[in-house]
Amino acid sequence: MVFYNLPFTVSIYESIASNLPYPEEFSYRSIEIQSDTEPYGLTVFLDGDGNATEKDFENVSKIAFDYIKNMGTIRFCMEATKEEVASFKR
Repeated sequence: MVFYNLPFTVSIYESIASNLPYPEEFSYRSIEIQSDTEPYGLTVFLDGDGNATEKDFENVSKIAFDYIKNMGTIRFCMEATKEEVASFKR
């Protein structure tokens, strides 16, 4: 499935983010889009109680960058605390 040729809406970003292969102990909760200035970014908020490292999210970020061609950064944060678990730049 290729999304990057479609006009992007919040629901498309939500669909992509909710279907990414997160580490087992994490699940998608919500997103926040940073689109005021480049590089455009996406923050994905997660539920979970695992002790994942940035390395555990490398593949997840690569897939997200493949789907969203104009995204320059992606961050993964805990919904409850807003604590950043991992972040990546293209």
